[in-house]
Amino acid sequence: MFHIEFKFQDIEILSIEKQDLGNIYEWYVNEELSKSQYGNDNICKKDFYERFLEYYFSECEFFLKVNRRGNLIGILKGRIEFKNPNKVWITYIIIDHSLRGDGLGTEILNRVISYFVSEYGICKFYVKVREKEEKCVEFLKKNRFRIIRFTIEKNMSMDNNSFMIFSKTV
Repeated sequence: MFHIEFKFQDIEILSIEKQDLGNIYEWYVNEELSKSQYGNDNICKKDFYERFLEYYFSECEFFLKVNRRGNLIGILKGRIEFKNPNKVWITYIIIDHSLRGDGLGTEILNRVISYFVSEYGICKFYVKVREKEEKCVEFLKKNRFRIIRFTIEKNMSMDNNSFMIFSKTV
């Protein structure tokens, strides 16, 4: 678990703790767009808890809640790779659907990136996105991420999933 905690304006970005999981899971499944956007249509509470455990027991994973005035408005998950150069992979960023389109997601993403740059000197950021997730692709392009690679992966049901790898260097 890579602990993160910082504030800006009326927003707090904090590492998720075990006691947060119930509320965060309920929020997560109620975010209709997050289900289709990230391919987690059938995520159950057990799977969500397992994702938390992956983060909790890994020293390089982060799983963050985004609160505004004490209310959950988003989550962000990723990992840090300490290599040469060091990198951050963002697994997902989900902002409450009622707050999308007003620049808040961009502000949060930029603040998280700035945090890693200023605190750890990490300047390379990556995101892997399903090619069919047009809104996410638009969001990343708008935030100056560029496509560096296309990849096709087979899943357990033998369906092919086309992904794009995006990169941003600060």
